[in-house]
Amino acid sequence: MTETKTQETNRTVQTQPIAIKMHYICDSDYVSKINKYAAILIAVMTAAFVLTGTHSCQSISDLAVYLSWLVYFVPLLFAWIGIATSMKITDEMTAKQHKNGPARLCRCGVFGALFAGVTVFSCIYFMITGEYDQISAEIGMVFLGILECASAAGVAVLSRKLLSQIEEVPVMEEIEQ
Repeated sequence: MTETKTQETNRTVQTQPIAIKMHYICDSDYVSKINKYAAILIAVMTAAFVLTGTHSCQSISDLAVYLSWLVYFVPLLFAWIGIATSMKITDEMTAKQHKNGPARLCRCGVFGALFAGVTVFSCIYFMITGEYDQISAEIGMVFLGILECASAAGVAVLSRKLLSQIEEVPVMEEIEQ
C-alpha cells in the first residue's frame, strides 16, 4: 500500500501552459453612441481637409502647401480605419480590436489636431508677414484649419472618453502545443 502512494506522489502531472490575454468589456450602447459622434466629427475633418486642399493647392508651385496637406491625410486615413474598426465592437473586444479601434482614434485625433493647429498658426503667420496677396484666402484657410483642429480634438476627446469606460479583463487560455 505504501508503495502505491509513493508512486503516485512521484508522478509528475503534465499541464499545458496557460497564456493570459486581455479582453475588454464595454457597454455596446455607449460605444455606438460615441462612435456615431466620432464618425460625424471625422466626416467634418474630411470635408475641411478637402476644402483646405482645393482652396490652397491652386498652383503646382505650392509644393510646401501640397506637402502639409498630404501630411494631414495620414491621421485622417487612420481615423477612418479606426472608426470602421470601432463600429464593429460589441460588448466584448479583443486587444487587437481595442488597439485598432478606440486607441487608434485617440492617436489620430491628437495628431490631426496637432497638424491642423500648425496649419492655423502658419496661415496666421503668412497673413501677418504678408506672404500672400489675398488676405481673404488666408482668412478662409484659418477658419478651415480651426474647423479641422476642433473636429480632430473632438475625436480625441470622444475616443479618450470611450477608452475610460472600457474595462480591461484578463482571460486565461490554454496554449495548444
